[in-house]
Amino acid sequence: MKTKLFLVSTSLLLVSCGGPTPQSSSVLSVHVGESISSDSIIASSSSDSRTAVELIVREGPSAKVFYEGDMFDGTGMVVDAVLSDGSKEEDVPFRVLTKDPLVKPSTSIAIAYKGCVEQFSISVTSAGNKEEYSVGNFPALASSPLKGKNFLFLGSSVTYGEGSFGEAIPDYLAKKHGCICIKEAVSGTTLADVSSPNGKSYITRLEEYLSSDDKASTLDGFILQLSTNDIRISDCWGEMKDGNIKDASAFDRTTTLGAMETIIAKVQAQYDCPIYVYTNSYYNAVYGQLVAKTIPLQDKWGITLLNLHDDETFNAISKEQKDLYMNDSIHPSRAGYRDWWLPKFEEMLRVKF
Repeated sequence: MKTKLFLVSTSLLLVSCGGPTPQSSSVLSVHVGESISSDSIIASSSSDSRTAVELIVREGPSAKVFYEGDMFDGTGMVVDAVLSDGSKEEDVPFRVLTKDPLVKPSTSIAIAYKGCVEQFSISVTSAGNKEEYSVGNFPALASSPLKGKNFLFLGSSVTYGEGSFGEAIPDYLAKKHGCICIKEAVSGTTLADVSSPNGKSYITRLEEYLSSDDKASTLDGFILQLSTNDIRISDCWGEMKDGNIKDASAFDRTTTLGAMETIIAKVQAQYDCPIYVYTNSYYNAVYGQLVAKTIPLQDKWGITLLNLHDDETFNAISKEQKDLYMNDSIHPSRAGYRDWWLPKFEEMLRVKF
């Protein structure tokens, strides 16, 4: 058995090759999750008795994005073969054995030539990320009460659009309504101002924005994401301060609640605009506990909480819808933002505009 690692496009592929020469002439279908044996693979029917001992993918598929539910298309792949006598054949007529639709987050693909099977994994994204759901294909309203309004979004991967090619609520809202949405988002970061390899905390980035020459002179709304990243540091959640304490310097910014109160105080002082906090759709019980700790901020600060996590009606979608709307358990797809989340944001903003 020979094992080799190689790279096709951006995916790390695990290759297995070798084994006895097969004798069957039947067509093989390989299904997702099924192991492949080289005994199953057809050898060349010509008089050439040489078998392939290694397949080398010289060029990956033309397609760079693979969607759940589609079939693998190997068009554009160039595969070379090392034969049993040590010689090499270039651009061989390999066969794709995997016949099942692709599943996210990754699918194992098997190819074969002259008795040798190679298996590798490709990254698969939600069908909800297809181009038809993109911001570019999203129609704009002829008129909207939000047209020309300025909104600042502060968050991490969900605000950025980590599972949807960088397209998220700020982008869809701006396209549909003609408003200006400033997106200050860095994946993997936390509200709590603690050391992180993923980047600066929310509060640090907000302070840098407020001290920059490029900051907005006025805002019509500030929209803050309650980060799922903070559940990794549950010992740093902290507590909301008493209702009469509102000075930005009074809060412990190294805690999630302290950072949120610091952010709210600074934004109110700078812009005196409506402030909104939004949660993820249902994630897990631990995140639910963090959501519960933020609810009292509404009354203390007069902010609006868009609590998608605890909205049972909102979360009561079918498995098929969830597969389309969520690229993983945290990050929506393009379709998820556009068709599932955006109407709730519009409903929230409609109260004030």
